[in-house]
Amino acid sequence: MRVHRGEEPQQARRCHIKLADAFFKGKPYDENSCEEVDPAKGKAALQKFTQAETVILGKNICPPCLDKPHQDALGAGVLAQVEAGNSLAYPCNEGP
Repeated sequence: MRVHRGEEPQQARRCHIKLADAFFKGKPYDENSCEEVDPAKGKAALQKFTQAETVILGKNICPPCLDKPHQDALGAGVLAQVEAGNSLAYPCNEGP
């Protein structure tokens, strides 16, 4: 579970770095397809989290407090924390 949760924030932070790079280069960048839903490749941070969640839940090794609804909430919460921390790197509301 620790590894499962640890990869999502790292990938979401990479999305923010890519967004900032694209912004400063004047290029468009779809942050949502990197963080939440990538319809073309299915490799967005939240999608990878959900895929790993499915595997873990299929093994029936999680306690009731880490059932699907709770893990879904964890995944969404991690993304929300990364988004909130984004203001430290980008204090102005202009750009990324």
